[in-house]
Amino acid sequence: MQVLKNKDGVIMKKRFIRALCFFFVLMTAFQLTAAASTNDIPYDSYTYWYNYSGKGRTPVYSKPIYSVSSVIDASSLSLKNAFGKITDVTVGKDGCIYILDGGASQLVALNPDNTVKFIAKTVLKNGAEIDFTGALGIYCDDKNIYVCNTEKGSVEILSLDGAYADEIKCPDSKLVPDDFKYRPIKLEKDSKGNYYVLCDGSYYGALLFSEKREFLGFYGSNDVQQTVLQTVEKLWNKLFMTDEKRSGKATALPYQFIDLCSPDGIFIYTCTGKTEKNIKSGQIRKLNPAGDDVLNADSVDFTDSGDGSISLDGRTQDLVSVAADNNGFIYTVDSAFGHIFIYDKNANTVGVFGCGTGEGTQAGSFKLPCAISVYNDKLFVADSNQNAITVFTLTEYGKNLLKAQSITLSGKYEDAKPYWDEVIKNDQNCQLAYAGLARYYYSVKEYKKALDYAKTGFDRDTYSLAFEKLRNEFIRNNFTPIILIFIAVVAAIIATAIIKKKKNIVLIKNKSVRFAVGTMLHPVDNFKDVKQKNMGSVPISTVFMLLFYISSVMKTTNGGFSYVYFDSSSFNAAFVFLQTVGLVLVWTVVNWAVCTLADGKGTLKQIYIVTNYSLLPLIISNFLYVIFTNILVTSELDFLNVFMTVMLLYTAIMLLLGLIEIHDISFSRAIITVILSIIGILLIVFIIALLIILIQQTYGFLSTIVIELFNNIKGL
Repeated sequence: MQVLKNKDGVIMKKRFIRALCFFFVLMTAFQLTAAASTNDIPYDSYTYWYNYSGKGRTPVYSKPIYSVSSVIDASSLSLKNAFGKITDVTVGKDGCIYILDGGASQLVALNPDNTVKFIAKTVLKNGAEIDFTGALGIYCDDKNIYVCNTEKGSVEILSLDGAYADEIKCPDSKLVPDDFKYRPIKLEKDSKGNYYVLCDGSYYGALLFSEKREFLGFYGSNDVQQTVLQTVEKLWNKLFMTDEKRSGKATALPYQFIDLCSPDGIFIYTCTGKTEKNIKSGQIRKLNPAGDDVLNADSVDFTDSGDGSISLDGRTQDLVSVAADNNGFIYTVDSAFGHIFIYDKNANTVGVFGCGTGEGTQAGSFKLPCAISVYNDKLFVADSNQNAITVFTLTEYGKNLLKAQSITLSGKYEDAKPYWDEVIKNDQNCQLAYAGLARYYYSVKEYKKALDYAKTGFDRDTYSLAFEKLRNEFIRNNFTPIILIFIAVVAAIIATAIIKKKKNIVLIKNKSVRFAVGTMLHPVDNFKDVKQKNMGSVPISTVFMLLFYISSVMKTTNGGFSYVYFDSSSFNAAFVFLQTVGLVLVWTVVNWAVCTLADGKGTLKQIYIVTNYSLLPLIISNFLYVIFTNILVTSELDFLNVFMTVMLLYTAIMLLLGLIEIHDISFSRAIITVILSIIGILLIVFIIALLIILIQQTYGFLSTIVIELFNNIKGL
């Protein structure tokens, strides 16, 4: 470090060094405090706070649901040889732990107290020794251990002491395709004794065997997810291509299951994991005996970008294993980020924890998790890179949370309340707790409290039910005044209409305003007058445009919670302004430019007037939307949707008729100009976005240069 010769410079240098030391000490103290505040939980623990119409979700800190109780590895077991590559873990009904080491060809069985029960490196099968090299899956029931010996193409059935008993071979059946490869990776049994075997590379679903190991067919494959273009192409091929040509076309195949489990022996939970398109929904399924998905989680977003403190780094979430307990809670582990997800039986996120993929240097973090198993209040997570099993135990907070949600989903809201109170006491970020308390208050007829808690807990169903009760109660208590007001309003409307007709009274005195409002009832005639008689008004058009903006803002900020949940933190009035006023202005300019090139006769002023006059149905519908959403409940949603759709179509029809009149063009040419105008708007948006990016990059470059110059001058 250069020491300045002048006295002031030396003093400044000393002050700088002191400040730097102080900052270092402060940051060290902060880190120690932060570490101490985690209660020795070295991993992230968070949940989601749903907001803005349910479309957005924000990760928020939560109390740990699970904590690390132990880590099982070769050292802790005092094994002479280290694990080669742990590929799976399962827990028997007696609490014994079975670790499959496909890398070192060994099956390690542990007693419930984590002492070694036996180690099997090979089994004697028909007089020959068979090892477990490359084996990927293990399952245990009350009689046998089942090893999916992937590379050997068989499922080895062992006794509980590790002796060979039998095997499940590749079925010799016409139902099995000729190109099918029998490479078992996972096995599960149901309550009837049927076997479900997953095979590597198989998109047909699981092989289903009877209790006597007779092949019954394939079970529950994923659906093929196709885009609109793929659907159109499929229809085109079916209609216009020969069978020979269709046979040469590539067929879209469903993604294979990579794991399955069945805690109750009735439903089969499956895990799909990472796909080429990184599908957000359907990664976790719950199949009934018929193979139908009953989880109803197609709208559930199973993807996750972490807790906000990590970046994606080009990684794609990869759910590699699934487990479930007898209460219907679903546990899955992500190998890309090292996170463990907990869902209830309705696929609601209960909590997320875990971290450290690529490092895994602390207990509770991972390098490459590959399997998860649940037994009572413990979770067992296998890491194929660390060659260790991390054992998590439910915390007191976790017990209360799972107990409360389980009781709530069973409909016993009063029994769940003490547990929810305890959850809220320890963690006010738990949105499930607010939803659970909302159901409790609804059950005891405290509808106002139910309304408040449901809004915080983002439980629209309970909110709608409570609101309906309060609305009906208000109507009952004020029935007579409501009827009288209704009769008075109807009578006033009828009287006004009669008097207006007899005395020829004009309700709207201003001619320009009357003309603009009347356009909604007589669009063709009025738009013709805009063209031929110059009847339109630019100031009134501008007022309509601003009303369009105001109504759009109110639609978002003042709509009823049953339909719209306003989140002030995510709302941007400027963005709404661009969506409304900005869109109208850009549309006016682009349509004028397109129609000028296409010999359209409409002027810029006429396009502006026609566009804004056409917005009147949409403006009215937006204001009525605000009123209706604060009156109607969820069960009345269809009526509102139909009304909004009709008014939107009415606006589109008015705009199209206006363009036909002012440009003096045919219907088909009007459609073409609309399409070209939309393309032009998209190009403008793209160019603006590109300019913003270039400006940001230029600013960053120039700021870097300025900082470097400043630092160099300072160092002289």
